[in-house]
Amino acid sequence: MTGQVSQPGYHPEPYWTRRFARRLGLSTVGYLGLGWSYNRWLYAARKAAFLRAVRTLPLEVEGAAVLELGVGSGFYLPIWRRLHARRIVGVDITQVAVRRARVLCPEGRFERRDLRQPFDLGERFDIVTGIDVLFHVVDDPGFARALENIRRHLRPGGSALVTDCLVEKGKLRADHVRYRTMEEWRSAFRQQQMELTDLLPQLSVMHSGTRQPGIGGAITGGVSAATLRAARVGNRVITELAGAAAGALLYPWEVLATRTGRPAEGSICLMLARPLAAREDRSRFRERLPEKAVR
Repeated sequence: MTGQVSQPGYHPEPYWTRRFARRLGLSTVGYLGLGWSYNRWLYAARKAAFLRAVRTLPLEVEGAAVLELGVGSGFYLPIWRRLHARRIVGVDITQVAVRRARVLCPEGRFERRDLRQPFDLGERFDIVTGIDVLFHVVDDPGFARALENIRRHLRPGGSALVTDCLVEKGKLRADHVRYRTMEEWRSAFRQQQMELTDLLPQLSVMHSGTRQPGIGGAITGGVSAATLRAARVGNRVITELAGAAAGALLYPWEVLATRTGRPAEGSICLMLARPLAAREDRSRFRERLPEKAVR
């Protein structure tokens, strides 16, 4: 860990409350400025990779009790229901996200909580997730407490499923986004008596931070850059048309890239961690990680 503290311009609760105030949906939890059309394709790719990961990873969802940390737009709630999770609970730092979750999943339990502060829901879960939320915890003390919350709510033998951007050096991309290295993640989990066991790419081609090699990387990078330039014009119709075209073009590349199981640097990855007491053979974990990440 670097000892980095919260950025002075970033205050999570008011930031996300303002961001969700006008409309809570894919265009406000995804890439701002690229419109609904692009984010619709983006989250279709996320969903495909997530379902593939559930089939691939040692993760029993049917009949499981699931806790979502940071429910946001509620995108994953119907997916958990489709996969026949027995119990769905979620928390979020904003009340608007909690209200939306209660509408989308009335049989679940949803509360307003700050992941950076200790809390106990009085339940333990088979699966605890931190999907697209932990890289918004930019300070080290808050990050440590968020992982403590994950560990506190896991049943013996349970699994934590989290996402981050695979980078060689931890870095702050914006006031509200900080990516961490694999070694930072492994160290943080070890402090909680947990171990990373598996890693799979979730978003590669359609994530702006990915550095794809070869001609494919040049093409997808060019499409992404052109889409961003169109969005900067500020015309909503142009943004939506450009986003729809770019999404339709990049989505097949995305599905192909994430199926390889070898995440490129800068891609968003799904990571599975388990308590050390429930550790399994790590051979598959080593196969999926870039060589430099497991040294």
